[in-house]
Amino acid sequence: MEFLNIDQARKESRRFELELPGYERRQYGQFFTGLRLGRVLAALSCNEQHRRILDPMLGTGDLLDAAYERAMIIGCHDLELIGVEIVPSVADIATRRLNSLRKEHCKPTIEIHCDDVFTPATAAIISEKPVDLIITNPPFVRYQMHAAEIMDSLKENLINISDIVPNRERHLWHDLISSISGLSDLSVPSWLLCGMLLRDGGRIAIVAPETWQNRDYGYPIRSMLTLFFDVEVIVESVGRNWFPDALVRTNLVIAQRKTHRNTQNRKTTLLEISPEAGTHESIVGKAFPGVNPEGALSTWLTASSKHDRIGLVSRDLLFDNYLGGMQLSSPKASVSLNSHSSDLSLPYQLVSILPSDDNTTFVPFSTLPVSIGQGLRTGCNAFFYVQHLEKTRPGWNRIRTNTEMNSIELEVPDCALLPVVHRQSELIGHIVDPEMLHTRVLDLRNYVHPEDEHLVLQFKNLYVGSEQSLPCIMPHDLAHLITSASSTIVKRSGDIKRIPDLSAVRTNTRLPNLHSKKLMSPRFWYMLPNFTDRHLPDTFVPRVNHEIANVYINSNPKVIIDANFITIWSAAKAWTKQAIFTFLSSSWARTCMELVGTPMGGGSLKLEATQLRRLPVPFLKNHHLKTLHQIGQELTVKIPSPALQNRIDAVLFDALCPNLIWRDDDITNIAAKLNSVREESQMKRHSK
Repeated sequence: MEFLNIDQARKESRRFELELPGYERRQYGQFFTGLRLGRVLAALSCNEQHRRILDPMLGTGDLLDAAYERAMIIGCHDLELIGVEIVPSVADIATRRLNSLRKEHCKPTIEIHCDDVFTPATAAIISEKPVDLIITNPPFVRYQMHAAEIMDSLKENLINISDIVPNRERHLWHDLISSISGLSDLSVPSWLLCGMLLRDGGRIAIVAPETWQNRDYGYPIRSMLTLFFDVEVIVESVGRNWFPDALVRTNLVIAQRKTHRNTQNRKTTLLEISPEAGTHESIVGKAFPGVNPEGALSTWLTASSKHDRIGLVSRDLLFDNYLGGMQLSSPKASVSLNSHSSDLSLPYQLVSILPSDDNTTFVPFSTLPVSIGQGLRTGCNAFFYVQHLEKTRPGWNRIRTNTEMNSIELEVPDCALLPVVHRQSELIGHIVDPEMLHTRVLDLRNYVHPEDEHLVLQFKNLYVGSEQSLPCIMPHDLAHLITSASSTIVKRSGDIKRIPDLSAVRTNTRLPNLHSKKLMSPRFWYMLPNFTDRHLPDTFVPRVNHEIANVYINSNPKVIIDANFITIWSAAKAWTKQAIFTFLSSSWARTCMELVGTPMGGGSLKLEATQLRRLPVPFLKNHHLKTLHQIGQELTVKIPSPALQNRIDAVLFDALCPNLIWRDDDITNIAAKLNSVREESQMKRHSK
């Protein structure tokens, strides 16, 4: 059934979106843009030269609708609107919606394909004529939701599709495609596809999760933009997320494809939009009252001088400076953060804060004799994590299992339990106190279930040959728990499986391969692998932070740290746990962690080990590290104070600018500027 007009089409499209089952939206990564956001994207990207406009991930047609509306406002006619949508029901609603545009006074040519845009045949049809503008919102499907085979297939298709790009640059596209990580969400190959489908001088306007900026798997996107595009505008949401049900924030990115005759990088405008700028009809309606607020926004951005507008902040900068501490080189390549110069790879907010010093040198944290990883992933915390209730008798403890294991209480020996820092709420102060930890991890490496004893006895010689003790038969209560867990069904990432069959649990199982040259003793699903330094680190930082990213020192003896934390350790004599802790407590490190992390939809900051590895560290000499160690020792017995913080910052600033003589006022002033940048970033995360 055709719609009477575009207004009815828009209402019915919105109703259709709201009625889609949640599981279907997650499967296809559907976060529909909406006209309010689409109008801003169209206003910042459409111009009079654009005739052939493509949305390769069409959805219900919001963005092509917005692009047509903008084209009519600026007097652009003879439009050709092309859309591709893989889901038949969604393609149908989009087709009927866009066909209703033909009832308007200017009738566009409309071409809708219900197909997979990643198939070479579909891409070839689209690229038969040059595409002037690609305006799209790619699917956001995290890697946990798709099989590795899907990403491999997409990469193979992209290699085939790359036949459409000029010969002179094809090898570069092949390199970018090959660098797509298995940890990527589906928006990454979507970016590369759009880049290849666009003509030289054409424009891309894309709704993108912020993760392209600072995750390792965003490397192909950052490199594509640096190599082939002039990034014109990046729009960031401040406060309320444009997609409330999304876990990460989103950007709008508008970029123009470079021609082979023009490789100069132009300035990039960074625009921040807060909720105060908007009305019900337009996200910039209060900033620009009137009938065409999005057009007024576009004009305002290009003006040589800008009057303040409510809820808007705009600044111009070089794209490389915007990327700052984000990784421009391949994750496998060496990273070089150079001195304070025009090509300095630092978060752009910090460049103007540092005093001028020709000897200012930075290196990534990863190049120092410090290791950075992630804590313990058990594969099934519902089984491996239990709550310690009490000591019942010497060497024995009463514990309670997780609710998924029916909250069973049982008695287990000391040697089957290890204390673990599971959540931030268990931490009081900045040093782990094992007495405050109630979570235990089941360590059953020295126990075997009675039903598995025959395998232990069968391969007894393998234990003797490797000087291992044979595991003991586990106590009755533990054996009963293992038996129960073996048949317990749990749901993880949409899959319903028995605990031993979970992907990260079944890898615990190891049966000797008689055809292998190196025979190893058997292991069973309930035995975690041996713990390493990353599980028992010197210091650690939470991966999700509501306020400041705090650093903590592990206890002595060390306890297990969960995967909710980034773990840090060093065998180098100078990089003691106190020195690491004190460095990461500096105003410099705290501000950098805030800026390299990823703001989440709920206002928290997500910090990953890969981001911490890229943290810019000044050249710290042995005397700097010795002083940091001494301050760290003081902090273990003293309450942190402004005076101690000032001493920490003094060490860092001396390393940052070794040619300067630092006065107390200088230290206080630079620290205040750093803290101001950090607090402003935190405020943006939390503002509603």
